[in-house]
Amino acid sequence: MNILSLPQRILGYALIAVIFISQGLMFYWAFWPYEPLKIEYITIQDFKNGECITYKMKFIKKMDLPAEVSKQFINGYIITLPTITANYPVGEGCTTHQVEIPKLPPGNYYFQWSGRYRVNPIREVTVTARTPRFEIK
Repeated sequence: MNILSLPQRILGYALIAVIFISQGLMFYWAFWPYEPLKIEYITIQDFKNGECITYKMKFIKKMDLPAEVSKQFINGYIITLPTITANYPVGEGCTTHQVEIPKLPPGNYYFQWSGRYRVNPIREVTVTARTPRFEIK
């Protein structure tokens, strides 16, 4: 004798299937190695302290997602520039940007570019690139 009727058993199996599928999807979203952008290089052209800096970045974008881009000058202290949202087309690209910078104290710095991508509803991936160190007098 069965305790559950046929529709109740079908509903139970369907519910178990939905639970396993959703757990598999969450596992996939959480642990898949996403790479929305691959940066080949980033360079800085000469600039004067307190004026504009020009940086050039070559990249391969693999996913059509917008990024929250932050730029920083680092030398023990972190000087953060305003965050922007950018969405470059998928494929190879090379961009040149000018950024107005504050007057920085003398020292050895490097410039760091970071793009934060929301790759799915539960995860964000951050891509970071740094220039070689340079001196500000």
